[in-house]
Amino acid sequence: MDMTMSEAAKRALTGARGTNIGAAAVAPLRGNAAYIELLNAGMVSVKGGLTRKGSIVAMRLKHAQEEELFRL
Repeated sequence: MDMTMSEAAKRALTGARGTNIGAAAVAPLRGNAAYIELLNAGMVSVKGGLTRKGSIVAMRLKHAQEEELFRL
């Protein structure tokens, strides 16, 4: 997982509507820094949906969030 990703990009991935390929992650708006970052990293498509790579990273980020919240 790319730990140099901005917090805005991480929030976009964890806020995606699911972790399946094509799930809406960010609105593809011009000037949206998180969208541009994720698009350049190959994690979202031009329509703002998760790619395979983005799906995997989103899943890992969500699992890490759950582990942090629900530690045993």
